[in-house]
Amino acid sequence: MHAAKVPGKQGEELLAGCKDLNRLREIIYATKERFFPQDDLHPLPGGGKAPCPKIMGIFINPTARNISSHNAWAGPRYPFVGIKSLWRVFHKAGILDPVTMGIIESSRHWTTDTATAVLDALVKTGIYLTNIVKRSYRGPQLPDKGMVEMFLPILLKEIEIVQPLCIVTFGGFPFFHLMGHRLKLDEYYRSVDKTGLLKCFTLSVNTRSYRVIPCYFPAGRGNPLRAAEILRRLWNELKAEH
Repeated sequence: MHAAKVPGKQGEELLAGCKDLNRLREIIYATKERFFPQDDLHPLPGGGKAPCPKIMGIFINPTARNISSHNAWAGPRYPFVGIKSLWRVFHKAGILDPVTMGIIESSRHWTTDTATAVLDALVKTGIYLTNIVKRSYRGPQLPDKGMVEMFLPILLKEIEIVQPLCIVTFGGFPFFHLMGHRLKLDEYYRSVDKTGLLKCFTLSVNTRSYRVIPCYFPAGRGNPLRAAEILRRLWNELKAEH
């Protein structure tokens, strides 16, 4: 799975020479212009604390529900801008502070100031959020295999640059495509509930190894309550370690 490449020799060379997130964002935008020039939504890079966050959260792909995917948006672009349900899970897990959650709940419509305040909170707390596929979709359909293979090398380069303390994959889809094997989240959760321990998986990226924690998708088709519980356990473990 990790042998997938950005289409074309030019894409491979661009990634090989990429050393920072600003350059990676340029590659993301160039990929959109080259392969999806008809898209009327903006591709979304990751956002938050970098380098060396405590947690790098990996979702599937952005959609039109994220207001920062719209071309008219003038604020910061990152996962789940304008979608309150995700931030409620982070708040329940103890990751997002009450003041920032209050700003979110009081915002009927997210402004650039709201998005900036949330991004600042992620940076302060030590959280970085991103997606496997950076292309924004109109609807909730899952990306196909070709789309994942196009963007997976960009994600692996992103991990290499960000160097997180641990990675959380939200849902079975990102876990499978990142780790190369399937995991039944319900079985994983029962094991955590029984032992009180979060089993870690190991991902190797360019000679470095990273802890990977699987988690339920925290909104919509996922399980927000169980996602909050797993995140709370992880957050408490990380605080105890550091």
